[in-house]
Amino acid sequence: MLIITKKANIAKLGFVGIGMGGSRLAAECTDYISKDTEYPYNSLLVNMNKGDEDSICYNNVSGQRKILLGSGKGTGVDPAVGYYILDKERIKIERAIEEQFKESDFIFVTVGLGGGTGTGALLEIIKTLEIKGYKNIIGLMLILPRIIQGSTKINNTLSPSTQIEHFLLIKDEHFLFGKDSLLMF
Repeated sequence: MLIITKKANIAKLGFVGIGMGGSRLAAECTDYISKDTEYPYNSLLVNMNKGDEDSICYNNVSGQRKILLGSGKGTGVDPAVGYYILDKERIKIERAIEEQFKESDFIFVTVGLGGGTGTGALLEIIKTLEIKGYKNIIGLMLILPRIIQGSTKINNTLSPSTQIEHFLLIKDEHFLFGKDSLLMF
């Protein structure tokens, strides 16, 4: 956990965590503490699997909001199911975004690619943020699956990759993490 000891002007960052990997990363990012400004960041943790949602622990209870979409049974690692569930509950997401990020200066969308929730919902959540007026203040943090996670997750990652690549080309604010690389640290 990072602690800043000098008083500083801290940007009001927001994080939309999608799926298990993205929600864990967003929760970690918003558990940041400043000496003068306790928990200056907000996050919205979007999941479709109740078990995954319940396993995400964090300290910043005032700045984080969990939202469960669908029945809570997950997507079965199927991005089409993730897209369908998000599309059915689009109004719920729009309202949550408006409430959670009304004072945010910049929003990062964090997602682990390869599963069903993050991979299926990523592009639609980006579109929703853009429609809600956050078009010029969105960044991405993408986590790629490990090779040992198998062909299904790799193929799921590749399917929306051209649309994600287009987004990355027009935005400067993005980070791409490979799980295999992260394991070396």
